Amino acid sequence: GAGESADCMAAVEQSGRRYCFERVWYGKSPWFAGFSYVDLIRPGVTEKFIELTMRGYERAVGNRFGRTVPGIFTDEPHINPPTRGSIRWTPDLFERFERRWGYDLKPHLPALFEPTGDWRRIRHNYYALLLELFIERWSQPWSRYSDQNRLLWTGHYWEHEWPNPRPGPDNMAMYAWHRVPGIDMLFNQFRETVDAQFGNVRSVKELASVANQLGRRRALSETYGGAGWELRFEDMKRLGDWEYALGVNLMNQHLSFQTILGARKYDYPQSFSYHTPWWRHYHLLALYFRRLSLALASGEQVNHVLILEPTTSAWMYAGAEPDARMMEIGRQFQEFITRLEKLQGEYDLGSEDILRRHGRADKGRLIVGRRSYDLVVLPPGIENLDGSTANLLAAYLESGGRVLALAPPPPRIDGAASDQIARLAARFASSWQRGAGLEEPAVRGRLIPEEFQQASGELFHHRRRLRDGELFFFANASLEERASAVVRLRRRAVSRLDAVSGAIRSYPARTAGDMLEVSIDLAPAGSLLLFAGSESAPGVPEAALVERTVESAEPLTIRRLAPNAIRLDYLDLKLGAETFRDLYFYRAAERVFRHFGLEGNPWSTAVQYKTAILDRNRFAPDSGFEAVFEFEIDAGTDRSSIRAAVERPALWHVSVNGHPVTSRPGQWWLDRGIGVYDVGPHLSDGRNRLTLTARPISVHHELEPVYLLGDFGVTPQARGFKLVRAGPLALGSWKRQNLPF
Repeated sequence: GAGESADCMAAVEQSGRRYCFERVWYGKSPWFAGFSYVDLIRPGVTEKFIELTMRGYERAVGNRFGRTVPGIFTDEPHINPPTRGSIRWTPDLFERFERRWGYDLKPHLPALFEPTGDWRRIRHNYYALLLELFIERWSQPWSRYSDQNRLLWTGHYWEHEWPNPRPGPDNMAMYAWHRVPGIDMLFNQFRETVDAQFGNVRSVKELASVANQLGRRRALSETYGGAGWELRFEDMKRLGDWEYALGVNLMNQHLSFQTILGARKYDYPQSFSYHTPWWRHYHLLALYFRRLSLALASGEQVNHVLILEPTTSAWMYAGAEPDARMMEIGRQFQEFITRLEKLQGEYDLGSEDILRRHGRADKGRLIVGRRSYDLVVLPPGIENLDGSTANLLAAYLESGGRVLALAPPPPRIDGAASDQIARLAARFASSWQRGAGLEEPAVRGRLIPEEFQQASGELFHHRRRLRDGELFFFANASLEERASAVVRLRRRAVSRLDAVSGAIRSYPARTAGDMLEVSIDLAPAGSLLLFAGSESAPGVPEAALVERTVESAEPLTIRRLAPNAIRLDYLDLKLGAETFRDLYFYRAAERVFRHFGLEGNPWSTAVQYKTAILDRNRFAPDSGFEAVFEFEIDAGTDRSSIRAAVERPALWHVSVNGHPVTSRPGQWWLDRGIGVYDVGPHLSDGRNRLTLTARPISVHHELEPVYLLGDFGVTPQARGFKLVRAGPLALGSWKRQNLPF
């Protein structure tokens, strides 16, 4: 347009000020193998990506698509702007904007950066277009390819950043194009804020709602990533139960390492593999979640309340730097549905894009795909409706539908000021109930099923309708407190389905008129799967089971099942003519790689494209370094049992107190790439030195801690730990028995 130059792609005159807008490109990054991220809303980019990646899979395993290879996973695609404070652009942005909204965006570009002009409308229209392009140019090509090749398309987006639309304007709208929609649940934390992982009710309910509305039998979660090597079975069950109660029924455990050598052991652990001490027992949890997955993918979850998600309202406050009001909208909505969930409300969330594509009104019901709703809720904080949503809401009210408004009638349509919804509320005043919040009995009465007489604690539930009854799953998300509920059902019998053992037993229930009253009482991290139908389960009733304390026939004895281990992670580094004392191993490794011309550990700071990192493996024959690990042994310690564990033994020359040692053939510890050395014969009381020498250096020389294994204890010193004699084990603190690790 006029005023463009090499430096200024768009010049805008507004209120006597001249604005110049510059194109900013995605920067090159080692995390993209030295390349930049791509423009996923540019025509043809997704098709080229599919061509480049999938042709190889087609050649290798294409004949197993839809069978051995059931699906394809795409991870975290996004349309984030390239830098903070910038907005998203693509070559035909202005053309497509004018075609979609009937006016030129360029004169209004300042409104995306500052609250100037009709900025709420401009921002809404801008993000609505980005969503349209993201679906058209990313989701639809992948959906077509997957369907044509009998693949179930799954994966996840940046769902934890809602209500910020910059990574993607509407996650729910994107899920609609997946045969198996999915989310990501990271870490071992439980927070209920708008940007949380576990504890984020909205994130899982978005997923479950789309699955309900569009008939997706499975809803996936990439679970436990980054939760740490110390993650317990209790944590795994608690976190998994919570997301299953909210609608997940397909667990993708994150992840299984092929190796934990070098930097890999720090990359979002834990690993579901032989590297973990609990791996041989994990089948207990795997069977539990397998049974739970089957149960919660059976029948259908049928909710009759639809809560509109205020996504398009948040768009109006998300410019190049999101406004505080955007996060306030998100916070209000998050607190509302989290509170409703703990009150045992049953509802689906509504995406306005999905309503536009799949919604209609009929005889007092709002139908969205395969679900119909007799109550539509306008939640706290909602300020805008898309024009298509406003028209659908009008048709729904005209057909006899009901609205529960917990906010004033939204004053904007498509971001522009409008009294259309206020006039609609006045016209259908008898069907438009206003409420202040969940503390009002009338509001709670509309949103909470009458079957739930009471509920307390961090209790979450999931109900599914089967051909011959109903399935209920209850989960206590607390690790400290019990959770309980009393439920009244119009059923004749209740059975417990034990997902741990697979057993089915009748569950105690009290007759209350023509209903059964069932009491739920869950221990911390407890769960319960019930089936309510017409007949009791055969076999031993749950009420007949009595817990008894069994006394031990012999005295309790405790023994270690493996050698003790201690990590040596400080060292002296001899590099060239210099010696660096008492370095933490990570800093020493960085110093080594930088000394030889790399930016740091290439396996920790970059992703390899083809052989890009290996191609840098050109170092002089006399290059190298020496790492000396010192440790102290107390007199009386069994030195003969002590071994050392060193990663990639073929790379190093290893010596102990000046004596060369070699790894034991065929033996490894923790990882098949960690060699074991018999160092005991060369050790002495007092100070000892284990030396690793690399000559010549290679890109594979990741300097990692050395481990000592054996029959010893350790005690803390002013610096580090000292190996001491191992004593007999007894109940009580391991720390006080010289076993702090």
